[in-house]
Amino acid sequence: MLFTWSLLATIENICLSTLLVISGDNDRLFVLFISIGIMFATAMMEPWAFLAAFGITLALVIFLTLISFIPCLDVTGWGIWLFAIGFVVMMFGSISMILYIFLRIRLLILVYAGLSVLVACLYLVFITQLIIGGKRVELDPDEYILGCILLFTQIISMLMNMMVLFRS
Repeated sequence: MLFTWSLLATIENICLSTLLVISGDNDRLFVLFISIGIMFATAMMEPWAFLAAFGITLALVIFLTLISFIPCLDVTGWGIWLFAIGFVVMMFGSISMILYIFLRIRLLILVYAGLSVLVACLYLVFITQLIIGGKRVELDPDEYILGCILLFTQIISMLMNMMVLFRS
């Protein structure tokens, strides 16, 4: 079951990477599929575990959004570094899932989920500053839908990885 949760989180991260090529008509369909996936994932959890994961995710989102408004902090130029960190964590997740299939090492899945939460926190600050604007890199006013969907998928990714942590 832990492997299934980790696989869902990895698929979520892959979908987030391909989001940049999705055009306007497919946005609602993408959000619908992610929402259905979250619905099925939360149906298999204990209520206390889901509420704990949801509460911590909510607190992190509020805290990181407040951090994004700090004027002297500009993480919009870190895009390539965030990509590299995300790629390394994704490769670690792939290796840990393969090792979990053959050796049943649960600790690697938990470490992967924790690292994914940290990467999602960095991406959340990055995307929020892109939406807010006034920094080195910012989204155009016409790209507000893309910014909202990027923010949505990061929050969902953080929630899914928190659920992996609280499930075990």
